Amino acid sequence: MNVERLAFPAPILCIDDFLSDEDANSVFEECVGLKNVFMPAMVGDGGGSLKCDPTLRKNEVAYLSEIFRTAPERSRILMAMKKGMSSEEASSAWRRDGLLFDILNYANNREVVVSRFGNCDFFAQHRDVVMGQNSPRRLVTLVYYVNSVPERFTGGSIVFRDGGESVKVQPRHNRAVVFVSSTLHEVEGVQLESDAWEDGRFSINLWAGFREAR
Repeated sequence: MNVERLAFPAPILCIDDFLSDEDANSVFEECVGLKNVFMPAMVGDGGGSLKCDPTLRKNEVAYLSEIFRTAPERSRILMAMKKGMSSEEASSAWRRDGLLFDILNYANNREVVVSRFGNCDFFAQHRDVVMGQNSPRRLVTLVYYVNSVPERFTGGSIVFRDGGESVKVQPRHNRAVVFVSSTLHEVEGVQLESDAWEDGRFSINLWAGFREAR
């Protein structure tokens, strides 16, 4: 696991070799195998609801937190991500930024989604923040890239922006990117070499925050 803090006003960690090769391959196999449960991605409409808007976002997603809600242990993705996030190296990386990224360890609300970008897919500038009734459900975002090797697509980098500054991170296989959910970012357009489902740009998107105690 190779951890790098990017030179950017907002804290961003780029972690290569986040999972073992075996776990990374297992995650990719499940991403491909879930093809039939993917659906068009949506964006917030500003009023608390979601809508499809291909001018802002065009890609497909599978909501793992819902699919495996009653049996998360059945998902190789969820188990591998849990293992990677709780490893000694990862836990040390979270703690080095004080309590900010350490939220990944003790948040009581986690959402996990598999995202696939096909040819010409993109996601315009946005922030990941979602508020619950009285508490933030998303404070820290972890994006894990898992793709065929070598990748059969180009583009799809995540671009962070802060004032006049920007930094771009490529979606390399077995790379995790961690950032504050309120950081402005976008996903550049993707170009695929073929129409094969497994050739798309895949990522596991995990958001950590809090929900109210009932």
